Amino acid sequence: MTRNAHMGSADNTVWNGVWVGCEGAPTSHCGNQGGGPNTTVASSPSVLEKPYIVFMNNKYYLFRPKHEQNKVGITANWQNADAIDFANVYVAKHTDTAAEINTILRERDVVAVVFQPGIYHLEESIQPRRNGTVLLGLGMATLIPTNGNAAIEVGNLADVRIAGLLLEAGTQHSEKLLRFGSTVGWQPSSPGSINDVFVRTGRFYSSSAEVSADTMIEVNMNDTVIDNVWLWRGDHDKFGLVKNSMNPTYTGLEINGDNVVGYSLACEHTLGDMLVWNGNNGRAYFYQSEFPYDVNQQNYGDKGYAAYKIGENVSIHHGYGVGAYTYFRDNAVTVNSGIKTSGHGGVHFTNSLSVFLNGNGQCNHVIDNAGATSRNGQTPNWVCDYYGGQSLSEEQMFLQ
Repeated sequence: MTRNAHMGSADNTVWNGVWVGCEGAPTSHCGNQGGGPNTTVASSPSVLEKPYIVFMNNKYYLFRPKHEQNKVGITANWQNADAIDFANVYVAKHTDTAAEINTILRERDVVAVVFQPGIYHLEESIQPRRNGTVLLGLGMATLIPTNGNAAIEVGNLADVRIAGLLLEAGTQHSEKLLRFGSTVGWQPSSPGSINDVFVRTGRFYSSSAEVSADTMIEVNMNDTVIDNVWLWRGDHDKFGLVKNSMNPTYTGLEINGDNVVGYSLACEHTLGDMLVWNGNNGRAYFYQSEFPYDVNQQNYGDKGYAAYKIGENVSIHHGYGVGAYTYFRDNAVTVNSGIKTSGHGGVHFTNSLSVFLNGNGQCNHVIDNAGATSRNGQTPNWVCDYYGGQSLSEEQMFLQ
């Protein structure tokens, strides 16, 4: 996916290229109609760019970009951002405890924590206390909960930014690894964001120490912007292939807030519905997923899990370039569809696809009961436009 770029040209995409708010982007074109599978959206509806560090006037500043709506193209010359003096920034080191960091956030005039590269073992959740707090990782700083806690818990606060971090499940089971908003449907005065945050579950320290978490990221707050997350239950880890549903994690991303916008989302190999979207009026621009490699028909296929599931009470949702990739490595598993919707008429998907990568089994449909089967020997399958339970022909799309 490419967002808010200025391009002279664009290379061909493979299965589901998505361009949002890009000047010079290719024309939209569904993959099953010949030519490149491109989905082009004129503007980005809600944007909170990732915070970044700037050196100017012989001082360092942390820049927190401002909220932008209906954005096209780039932001020139570092404009449209608030500068935070490093006098109000705490630079954490891997030997800091979570309690020490939380005390600093609570008692000092600190509005941001920059995590230096390192592995942070957290005996309690990092908990922002002020509106506008920034938690920014450098060099993929890694946060690991040690007591069954979340790595980060954001309460009902406005304009909180979480960026540039790797969250990793610990050997004590966690319900969530990142909870964004403590109350479902809480309405902030200004939206917060999750930028470039990656989550993994796997054995990376001991071959005998399994790790687990129910959900990697839970978003309860309305209007949140999610920009580039990769949520991975490992199909392999440091000690080899992962088999027999080890290191259980059931959902990568659960969105319960309304009006949430997601750019470049990826969930892989979790043991339940990989992405669950319960909030209304959500918008997703590019989604990539792979079904778990090590499940069987009884514990996965028969339970009706999907790569992308819309909650039954959702009446409005828009998905662009949503893909479900099939590789049942260890057993022959059949799933009915890559995407499951609520069936409401305001649920709209553009250029959805499923594709067989390798292995066994199949995915019967792309979305609900629409789209061809993805199995060994078949080419990728697309459903170009799908409205609330029906796949539309080109003539019907024109009449819309």
